Amino acid sequence: MSNVLMFILYFFFACAGMIFIKMGGQPSHGTLLTLPIINLNISLMSLVGFVSYAISFILFAALLGKYELSFLNPLTIGVVSILIFISAVVFFGEVITIAKAAGLALILIGVLIINLMK
Repeated sequence: MSNVLMFILYFFFACAGMIFIKMGGQPSHGTLLTLPIINLNISLMSLVGFVSYAISFILFAALLGKYELSFLNPLTIGVVSILIFISAVVFFGEVITIAKAAGLALILIGVLIINLMK
């Protein structure tokens, strides 16, 4: 598998995992299991999210074998943060504030600086 495809799949599954876990935790999606200690409702959608997140973890482990951690971690955290922010606005109607936009800009600048200073 090409490295670019592996990155794309990692980003997709990491974001999908978080989105499905969030959606599946809402009471309207039905509950298969409840973990009362941490107030977590697990639905079928949540399980899809857990599987997606597990796939992203496996892809991340494969990427670790190919790239330095000091490169990989900031890049993946930065890109996933931006994609999750966009997804939260699209899927959950979250509001874009100046503070959130500034924070994302700082993340992006940090990722660029780390990768340009290699």
